[in-house]
Amino acid sequence: MKGQKPLPKQRDKKSKGKTILLSFFCFLFCILFTSCEMPAPLNQRLLIRGIGIDWQDGEYLATLQADEVSENSQAMVVVYTSKGNSVLEALRNVTKQEGKIPQYSHDLTVVFGEGAAQQGLNKMIDFFLRNTEIPSASVIIVCQGNAQDILSAKKEEQIIPADTLGDAVKLGTYNGQTAASDVASLVNHLAGEGESAYLPYMKLVEDVPMTCGTVLLDENGIQKDILDDRATRGLLLLTGQLQNGYISVYVNEDTKASLEITGGNTEIKVDEQNGNPVFTIEYSCKLNMTALEGDFKESYGKEYYQIICDAAEAELRKNAQTALNQCIFENKLDVLQMGRWMHKQQPSLWNSWKENWKESMDLAEYVLDIETNMQRVGKENTPSIE
Repeated sequence: MKGQKPLPKQRDKKSKGKTILLSFFCFLFCILFTSCEMPAPLNQRLLIRGIGIDWQDGEYLATLQADEVSENSQAMVVVYTSKGNSVLEALRNVTKQEGKIPQYSHDLTVVFGEGAAQQGLNKMIDFFLRNTEIPSASVIIVCQGNAQDILSAKKEEQIIPADTLGDAVKLGTYNGQTAASDVASLVNHLAGEGESAYLPYMKLVEDVPMTCGTVLLDENGIQKDILDDRATRGLLLLTGQLQNGYISVYVNEDTKASLEITGGNTEIKVDEQNGNPVFTIEYSCKLNMTALEGDFKESYGKEYYQIICDAAEAELRKNAQTALNQCIFENKLDVLQMGRWMHKQQPSLWNSWKENWKESMDLAEYVLDIETNMQRVGKENTPSIE
């Protein structure tokens, strides 16, 4: 019995050897025949914050703004540029220059230069839609001039991070100043039946990027017109996005009221009259007075506040009418999605109009009904109106 004891040990050695050999072959197979990859060091990666696309001399110019990590793990914002015959080729040429692996940030900002927008964004958006690494919620901006200049802009000798630009657009939407959009929204609008799209517009003001309106795009993504800040507020109102914001109105020649908009709500009703669609856009909101400049009075009455509300309603109606005029009557672009509302509420009417909606949308009637209600007037030496 004692002479049989070494036998299990010999079998253990053989099993152990087989296990090591099998593990080696599995590792070799993983490297050679599967998609297993060793993680790349940080200094071999480019964390992409922003992508800029310009159209120059018949070629695409791609600008990548990225966080580059050095060998000592220090990060800095850098900008790379390269050209190509397509968006994908231009972007790949950037990474070929640096030999680093691009990784796209979850809060990626995409900027198209005005020249690219005038060529038609539907030719360029496919890359951003198909690339699974690019978030569909990435903010998209059109800028005056070149996207390269926006993504290379500096403040206090430091390149302004692209996600800061995206945050400015999002905050502008909350404040009722900017009509934000992202990859998913742009694609949906361009693909919608009879619809057009819009994107926030940005330009350099004293070398600092600032939002300054909204670009109107046709069904091919070609830039057709630009709404200023006030018309942009009208677009937000018409599309149900003016929930909060700020507005200033003159009560008379000497007195200006600065007001905060809260609780904004838009409802659209579609009716038919003599075979023509009638769109009634109802908007209501609350107003809080933040400042009264000019002819200061020691006491106020409810009648005075009603005058301020009337002035605010007139300004909002003017903003909305300007947006209607530019979008529908001048450019025949349904960025307001009125056709979708007709399809939803009056499907039979839409079926008779959809074939010629683009050419005939200016024949419909659009009615604006604006109502405001003063809620708070701040501290004063008279009782609150609440």
